[in-house]
Amino acid sequence: MRRVFVAGGSLGVSRLAFGTGSLHHQQSRRARVGLLEAAVDAGFSHFDTSPLYGFGLAEEDLGALDDRVRRSTTVSTKVGLYPPDGARPNGVEVVVRKALGRMMPALSTAVVDWSLDRARSSLETSLRRLRRDSVEVLLLHEGTSEVLSTDEWQHWLEDVVTRGKVGAVGVAGEAHRFVSWLAGRERRQFVVQTRDSVLGDEARAVAQVYGAPDFVYGYLSAPPRASASEMRGRLEAGLQRWSEASLIVSTRVVGRLTELAALGER
Repeated sequence: MRRVFVAGGSLGVSRLAFGTGSLHHQQSRRARVGLLEAAVDAGFSHFDTSPLYGFGLAEEDLGALDDRVRRSTTVSTKVGLYPPDGARPNGVEVVVRKALGRMMPALSTAVVDWSLDRARSSLETSLRRLRRDSVEVLLLHEGTSEVLSTDEWQHWLEDVVTRGKVGAVGVAGEAHRFVSWLAGRERRQFVVQTRDSVLGDEARAVAQVYGAPDFVYGYLSAPPRASASEMRGRLEAGLQRWSEASLIVSTRVVGRLTELAALGER
């Protein structure tokens, strides 16, 4: 798969990154880790995760990869959105809480917490689950211009980079939440990950004030009845639109990884 360089050119990642937000739908650890390993074999070198995904399960599964495989991959994780009642990675519990959450949203709705104490604790816990001393990218999950504007957050983000806990920092989420903060700023190592769609062109707002985003997601988000050819067409359009970004995709089907990886040659 082709590589692109993000974070101001300091980090080389696969043209398609593997998103772990739905990894917990595979109910056994063996199946989840097997899917991740198959993604690496297909050419995916970057994985996007969060303590929110599977209530910590996705991070644990990435940490369960063989040492050799882990050394050949890069990771983005996040702070700011957390599982309700804390991250307690357990496959059965995750499935039950997600199912019951349709009737009782408090069981599965993300907790928004922009306290630095929670962020510090979350990063350390994420590193333990990932079995890494550091991560390549740390993102503020649905961060806003108001949060990014605070001196305390800016100082902390600078500190985790200086101490080697994180290679680069940035923000992940809908562009309208943070685009006003980006306006007029120099493009350095601040990473932007945002949603886009063929018709909506939401990420264009970032490009207009800051430059092309580093990571883009959303092209494979579609109504259940969307055909495989429609999904492929959307992804191809995204790859053409953002020629130097890494597009985040995911699948639960091992057989689709090779097809996706072929698109990542573009």
